[in-house]
Amino acid sequence: MGLLERYRKRRAIRAFSRRLGPALARRFGRTPHYSAAEIDEVVGSGKFRRHREYLAYAYCLFMSPKEFESGGTTGDFDALRSEAFEVIGPGPGLFQPGAGAYGDAFQGASPGDFDSGDGGSGL
Repeated sequence: MGLLERYRKRRAIRAFSRRLGPALARRFGRTPHYSAAEIDEVVGSGKFRRHREYLAYAYCLFMSPKEFESGGTTGDFDALRSEAFEVIGPGPGLFQPGAGAYGDAFQGASPGDFDSGDGGSGL
């Protein structure tokens, strides 16, 4: 992967982590997770359109692991999420739609710590 490609992917992940959550919450209300159709609708319009090729990262950040896997989405949920958190970092930075605040969406859980599909958020 070239330098420009890495830059564009990191930029897309940051945009999704910081701005997509609030946009989804405004459009569909605050919920712990969003569907692929809801994410597609918001990413397909406005400022996110240029990041469309990295849509799998938006899915892994805002969909439940169960829906991600059953929705025919390409890519490995844990691997994509782990890669996204390498860019975002472990601390604040990901919008929590259910709480309406910024912070680690999984309250300190590592990207691979999923059990019930609710992301460990306790919501």
